Amino acid sequence: MQKALASYDSQKLMTELNSAVGTLEKEEQEERLDQLIHQLEKYPEALGDYRDWLKEQGIV
Repeated sequence: MQKALASYDSQKLMTELNSAVGTLEKEEQEERLDQLIHQLEKYPEALGDYRDWLKEQGIV
């Protein structure tokens, strides 16, 4: 997951998160992971490289 985040690879990150479902010790942790996955699916742009957006805005 850390490598996926560091490389801004949203597909790999989502794959890693989904593969973690069912492996956590507590039901509460599973529910929080499920909520995170659903939140990230709603806003996929949140996983992109923010530096690209900054360049588009002429900030960088």
